Amino acid sequence: MKYLLFIPLLLSFFATQTTAVHASDTPTIFFCVGNNPQPPCATVAPSQPQTTTNPSTTGSVTISTQPSVSGTTASGGASPTTDPCQTSLSSVTIQSASSSAKKTKKNQKKQNNKENENDNKQDHNKIHYAGKRGLVQQLFQLLLQLILKLLELLGIHITPITTGNPCPTPTQSSIVSPTVSISPSTISPSSTTPAITIPTPTNGASTGNKNPSGQPMPIGNVPGWKQIFADDFIGTVPVGAFSDCDHNANSPKTSYCNGLKPYADYFKNWWAYPNTWKDTAKSGADGNTGAPFGGMYHPEDTVSVNNGVMHIRMYRPSSGGDNHAATVVPKLCASQKYGRYVERFKVVKADPGYKSAHLFYDGGFEIDYPENDYGTSISAYTHPGEANFSTNAKWTDWHTTAIEWTSGSVKFYMDGSLIGTTTNKVPNIPMTWILQNESSILGPYAKPGAVAQLDIDWVACYAQG
Repeated sequence: MKYLLFIPLLLSFFATQTTAVHASDTPTIFFCVGNNPQPPCATVAPSQPQTTTNPSTTGSVTISTQPSVSGTTASGGASPTTDPCQTSLSSVTIQSASSSAKKTKKNQKKQNNKENENDNKQDHNKIHYAGKRGLVQQLFQLLLQLILKLLELLGIHITPITTGNPCPTPTQSSIVSPTVSISPSTISPSSTTPAITIPTPTNGASTGNKNPSGQPMPIGNVPGWKQIFADDFIGTVPVGAFSDCDHNANSPKTSYCNGLKPYADYFKNWWAYPNTWKDTAKSGADGNTGAPFGGMYHPEDTVSVNNGVMHIRMYRPSSGGDNHAATVVPKLCASQKYGRYVERFKVVKADPGYKSAHLFYDGGFEIDYPENDYGTSISAYTHPGEANFSTNAKWTDWHTTAIEWTSGSVKFYMDGSLIGTTTNKVPNIPMTWILQNESSILGPYAKPGAVAQLDIDWVACYAQG
């Protein structure tokens, strides 16, 4: 609104130019600012269309042009002595009216018959005044158009007034110091405040979805270790995508699930045991023959990704039969000798009969951590060194486990605290990090309709260096 300050200056300039012209023909300008203008103070037939803002808007500005009425109505009666616009309008009036000029004109008329020379001069002056008056009226129209344009640029829209004079005819004293008065109520702050639209975050891309466990995924190297892979599980991979996984199964770095092809990063970085493989309890591998039944790996109906989490939902059909289990492999962490391996996880559904053993095994060596049935606490194991480190950590809480495997030792960490170190029969061959989730071996065993779900927030692996 700072541009309104220029309006009085422009009007003052116009006033100084029009006072030099014949006084009786000088136009009167009313500039009124306010809400809900009162009825006109004098009934005048305007010579120019009047313009005003729509009264329904928050602020209103009225501009009108007409011949001066010098305190009389069009019918010749006296103009009202009260000011009905006084309480709701502030006005600026520029009017040139000189009683001395009128007297001079009358004197000139009386002397017309006396001196032809004066008559000729008077005729000449009339022509001069008429020409100058026409020029000033054109300038006035141009000025009015500029003011209207400025008001439109300021967001004040102008619509025509159909009847009446918005303001009373001002007295001569109002010409001395033109001012513009704007009531604070005429401008609404909301009219200039832009609307702010906060866009809705997409699935899997919001801050909350990226850290559902409340602990962000580590990014970058740590002392002694160079990060080679990390996955925060951004995006969505539906149930069914981890399918057709029996490709290059004996070479984990090149194995793949054909159903993951539409999900480029997951196709590149993840593999799952195919649905033709038995879990440990069913196969009886490594002497585990005590379970009455086990399961089959079915990644196609147990593994999915959304909301920043990899879900592994194992179950036993309500009709009975084998459990549906799942083992997933981060391929860039495969076939590596030594390393640091970190994951954050929680069991969100824990019906009896299921377990996890996230492990490395090859050449008679084995490192298991975290491991145990979901109804017990989390422990760490090594074979053949037979190290065993127990914790009080429950599977049903969020935890971060870390394994640091070097040539001389294997260290196990729970939520940043060291829980045990073994130096006995440390593996010294390349092995693959396998996140294995399956049927319980020791029991209790899953009943028909039983369900267990492990959620993994993020994983990361490192090489020495």
